[in-house]
Amino acid sequence: MTCEGHSDGGDGSAGSGGDGGSGDRGGRPGAGNGRSGSNGCDFGQPAAGGGQAWQELNAPGRQRTAMGGSGKLAGAHEAVGAFRRAGRAARANLLPAALLWALALAIIVAYYHHSPTQAVLDRIASVKQHYSYAFSAISTPIFAVLLPLLIQRLARACGSRGVRPEPWRNLPLLLAFWAYRGAEIDGLYRLQTWLWGTEHTLWTLAGQVAIDQVIYVTLWAIPTMVLVFLFKDSSYSLSRTRQAVGRRWYRNRCVPVLVVNWVVWIPVVVVIYSLPPGLRIPVMNINVCLFMLLVMFLTHDTQEIDPAP
Repeated sequence: MTCEGHSDGGDGSAGSGGDGGSGDRGGRPGAGNGRSGSNGCDFGQPAAGGGQAWQELNAPGRQRTAMGGSGKLAGAHEAVGAFRRAGRAARANLLPAALLWALALAIIVAYYHHSPTQAVLDRIASVKQHYSYAFSAISTPIFAVLLPLLIQRLARACGSRGVRPEPWRNLPLLLAFWAYRGAEIDGLYRLQTWLWGTEHTLWTLAGQVAIDQVIYVTLWAIPTMVLVFLFKDSSYSLSRTRQAVGRRWYRNRCVPVLVVNWVVWIPVVVVIYSLPPGLRIPVMNINVCLFMLLVMFLTHDTQEIDPAP
């Protein structure tokens, strides 16, 4: 699970990631109003979001010229700036993150202590097991892209000026990316079950979360999400994308998103791995969708990026 950032896709600037944030969360997609509230998933992750906010979190070397002196000093300044942006973004997302943790906790408590809830969730798990990867590839873009985008547009139509949805022209890329990412995460969950079994001991949960957040998210999920959403926000131009990536791109663009992702999603991931394998993708999708909506409505006046699963 990753976070995602987003942009409006209208200014050709680096605005989503994973996203973007990236969600991009990473990368998560969105409308470039400079507010993380207008994101849709980003995530990673998600479908619509604040382009300028993504730039704020993900802009490498903003003050490079101010250093003037040695390249080593400039590099150190860039590194400090990247972590400061990550810290501001994490603080901006604390409220939606806390609500997300509460939802995840409520799900696991209800599953293990409320029989009607367990029956409903077990039915969802059986559907997921029956349709296998197809379930993940279809449901993930629905929850990460379509639902947040539709709710964003509805909020906009009802007069919410702080919300600018993702342009429709970006929908094919976002749907394709999240369909693939859903199937990929499904494969990760299957691998974890094969490696660790289905017991929920402290040792098992620690190993699963470490593989998920330290190996998968750090080395693959965040970097690929950042690149996909940079491509989107560079008007689908490979040359502009290469230029936007720049030097030390992982430190300057991926590390800030990674820090926010860890702050928001590690508690949720613990809950996900505490559930039966068939429920992991459905619960992940619910949390991704809710997080996008929470960020959209609770942090739209901030200038920080939101992470997406």
